[in-house]
Amino acid sequence: MYCIDTNIVIDIFRGDLKLKNRLEFIQRLGIEVSITFLSVAELYKGVYLSARKDESLLLVEDFLKNVISLNLSMKSCDLFGMDYGELKKKGKIVPEVDLLIASIAKAEGRIFVTRNEKHFKDIPDLKVEVW
Repeated sequence: MYCIDTNIVIDIFRGDLKLKNRLEFIQRLGIEVSITFLSVAELYKGVYLSARKDESLLLVEDFLKNVISLNLSMKSCDLFGMDYGELKKKGKIVPEVDLLIASIAKAEGRIFVTRNEKHFKDIPDLKVEVW
């Protein structure tokens, strides 16, 4: 089971066929693909900043039909607080939105897929794949 980062979706929208094919292959195998509600919000933010809002909105809505949206839970909130405290003590700063996304993925037992390893590499016990 995978949870994909916003940058994965954006690169697919920008025409990365290798990435798109990899994701579609995984889905054809019956492996569940999810995205956090925070990434969904980031995608919609992009829609309304786009010069081609209608086209962008259709892309996002079509994409979201094929993935599961994950929300915050008490477990993910607890993980967020714990990891934030641990990282801060070590002097490692992770953007809070990224830490929330990671906390949701961890709470749901997902492998997190990103192209931004820098923001996620220091988060304890997060299973990360860089595509």
